[in-house]
Amino acid sequence: MTSAFIPFPELKYNKEKLLNLYNSIQDSPLWKQYGPNPYNAISTHIVKVDEIISQFTPGLISNEVKFVKMIAGGGAECHTDTRNVGILIPVIVEQGQLTHIHKTEETNNDQPDHLNIDGDEKVKIYKTPILESFYLDQPYFLNTHAPHSITVKSAVDRVLLTVGFTEEYDNFELIKSMYKNGNILV
Repeated sequence: MTSAFIPFPELKYNKEKLLNLYNSIQDSPLWKQYGPNPYNAISTHIVKVDEIISQFTPGLISNEVKFVKMIAGGGAECHTDTRNVGILIPVIVEQGQLTHIHKTEETNNDQPDHLNIDGDEKVKIYKTPILESFYLDQPYFLNTHAPHSITVKSAVDRVLLTVGFTEEYDNFELIKSMYKNGNILV
């Protein structure tokens, strides 16, 4: 078992308010899709959610607060993000929508990078076995530098709010230690 994810039940958020915000931007032209095939793509939209961000110690959170959507019946290939740690907050998540953590040894990243449509991100794609999976039933810290994938085996899209850390704090072990010592929330 890895320690690539940690539950974060102390984070307070209004799921209905987030759902209303998501619904209000569904037709926005600012959605950015990573991956040419919608069923294996990740779509993102930057948003402002002061009521969530204000809970954190000043200086921790970056401007990378966004909705992340994967369509029903799809998912995302095993990959690592450009950031090292993020907070995942469920907005629309149902059974059958899982996040998988993959084996890091013997990692093969010679795969074509299908998530980088516009070439401005350095996401890496991997082929490696799944070690464990978890259902996003509450907020979690995720080591996004660990190879991970998503399956959306359900009839509805999977929608999360993701929160990133400033460069100084973008380190999973540091965030894990700060969380353990009570230094994440004000």
